[in-house]
Amino acid sequence: MPGLAEQLCFTVAATGSYEAAAGGSKWGVPVDDSKLRVLGQRIGAQAEGQARERLATPAQEREPQRTATPLDVLMVDGWQVRQRGEGWGKRKTSKSRVEWHELKFEFSCPTL
Repeated sequence: MPGLAEQLCFTVAATGSYEAAAGGSKWGVPVDDSKLRVLGQRIGAQAEGQARERLATPAQEREPQRTATPLDVLMVDGWQVRQRGEGWGKRKTSKSRVEWHELKFEFSCPTL
């Protein structure tokens, strides 16, 4: 049956155990859980080999003929500063004595 191995591996992955996949007999073929384990090990070894082959070759650029683009550099640094609130210096107040505000320092470099 073509594709039966793929269906069985999918069932093992979906159910999470060889025993549950074997007990279901969803594809009309009686299968033992030990045979599913052997099948899973074999297919897993093939997949690992394919992954190693893909990782052995470096990725190729899609457009290697493109020239480098000039970049602008913008660096932003921000921090919280403590400032006097409306209730600062008063003995009794319902307003906040201290307020925190964000302060940002920004600069940019022109394109060379």
